[in-house]
Amino acid sequence: MKLWSRIIILAAMLTALSSFCSADEGAYEFTIIDDWVHVEKTIRFDQQYTGILELNTPEDAKAVSVYVNEVAVEYRQKLVLSDINSIRINYLTGQYLDRHNFIADIGLGRDIAALDVKVILPEGRPLKTREGKGSVYPKPDVITSDGRSIILNWKFEEVEADEDIPLLVIMQPEKDYVLPMIWLLAAVVLIFIYIISRKRTKAMEKAAIQIPESKEDEKTGIKDKQGKQDLPDAKKGPEPAEPAKTADSQGRDMGEEMLEHLKEDEKQIIRVLRLKEGSCEQGTLRIATNFSKAKLSRILMELEQRRIVYKEQRGKKNVVFLKE
Repeated sequence: MKLWSRIIILAAMLTALSSFCSADEGAYEFTIIDDWVHVEKTIRFDQQYTGILELNTPEDAKAVSVYVNEVAVEYRQKLVLSDINSIRINYLTGQYLDRHNFIADIGLGRDIAALDVKVILPEGRPLKTREGKGSVYPKPDVITSDGRSIILNWKFEEVEADEDIPLLVIMQPEKDYVLPMIWLLAAVVLIFIYIISRKRTKAMEKAAIQIPESKEDEKTGIKDKQGKQDLPDAKKGPEPAEPAKTADSQGRDMGEEMLEHLKEDEKQIIRVLRLKEGSCEQGTLRIATNFSKAKLSRILMELEQRRIVYKEQRGKKNVVFLKE
């Protein structure tokens, strides 16, 4: 009886010693991508493992993939395994990010002889500088860079099954380029509007200068502020040319009597025609009166119906004549 008791005690001690001397290894790799973290968790067993293994993935885990002995298997929270050497789990989660901070409590749920942990920061995101305080806890064993991202690396030994290792990484806030882009776009639009406005103003000034001058203007020597001769402003009512005398025995001035019965817009057209010696191209008349094309056509039609003016087509242009 004593012999069997000793054998049982020895077997238990050997089992405990085997468990204590387990050389299982684990690894975590966290890659921060925008508002998500890509996690790769690996366990390499010192001896072939058989049993039920809980994966313990987060509730918001997405794109989960599981590889047993580097062969893809169907994902389940609990896997029944037999004689395996390694298992690897990949997934996306957002639970490790809090604004600009990476916060995690990591563990593999079993005794691990060596645990390798790596955190890869987003491209171009440096660690935040804090006066008198570090930006990473615990202090990493190695800090490297691949030329684009900062890589933090920790190495832990003899991690127990119920032990969770806290990690804290504080990053610089990401620069916001939206507002500067809006201001730049607004500036470009304003410059474009200004250029178009300037071109339109110059075109109108050039068109006004090119209006043919009447002989009456040359005689009176009317000049603008720049010393150039210009067509009198039709809106201000230029001095009408001396109307032709009729054969009426009473000697009444029929031209002035006609103007008294016209509307102001019609008077303006008659005055311009008189300044142009009784005839003017319709396009020039529109520029001189500053009327729209439709408005000028309507007024000329009314004057034609009342036999005050008439039009003739010469080539591609219409010439308006004054009947007096």
